Amino acid sequence: MMPGMDHVPHIIDTLGRAEIAARLGVKETAVAKARVKRIMPAAWYQVIKEMAAEKGVDCPDHVFSWKVAAK
Repeated sequence: MMPGMDHVPHIIDTLGRAEIAARLGVKETAVAKARVKRIMPAAWYQVIKEMAAEKGVDCPDHVFSWKVAAK
């Protein structure tokens, strides 16, 4: 596991699975899967960052599954 991936369960638990799912327009199972995998889709970035800011929750960029260019 990458350092800091323990942030994901904390972020999801603090923001609330149902609230995240509603704001993103996804099923709660998608949020639950992200919690278990300890990584959130990059497509969720803007919504999650906004929600985290509203609640004062630390949400580092590395908790999202960014695509990295091949070297």
